[in-house]
Amino acid sequence: DGADVAMVRVEVVDVAGVLVTQDNGAFAEVTVRVLSGAGRVLAVHSGGPADIHPAGSATTQAYHGLVRALIRSTEDSATSARHRRLLHHITLDAGRGPAASAVRDPALEDLASEGPPAPIVVEATAKGLPPATLEISVTRDLAQLPLKVAAASMQRRERSVDEVAYI
Repeated sequence: DGADVAMVRVEVVDVAGVLVTQDNGAFAEVTVRVLSGAGRVLAVHSGGPADIHPAGSATTQAYHGLVRALIRSTEDSATSARHRRLLHHITLDAGRGPAASAVRDPALEDLASEGPPAPIVVEATAKGLPPATLEISVTRDLAQLPLKVAAASMQRRERSVDEVAYI
């Protein structure tokens, strides 16, 4: 409904796929961004006690090879057109200047007749390391939320890991 959040785990791994926890790579600057799909980076953090990156930054220093990113959906794909029209009239900044719609949905049309929504594609990069991408599944079927969407994302991840392993 434009308010869902996915927590993404980013790991710095060596060529064997083992988590790097102690050398310089374990503390690499990691940047997370949305390449495509209706999503945005809400926050990135490593859990490191000395993390000095500002809130809302898409870059942080890994802490023992780990970073967490929160990715928020930016489009209402699951509710009726009538519901989306009503949400479009709700403003986030009521009384504080120009209004911003609560949910981005420029077409405000019934999406049930369209095919499945595109996944949110997220990329993590760090200097000297190959980029890593992840697809977050999106659905228009409320009966599939949230566990079936998570399961579909895990199946997609397992397929991509298998493909990498056999290249």
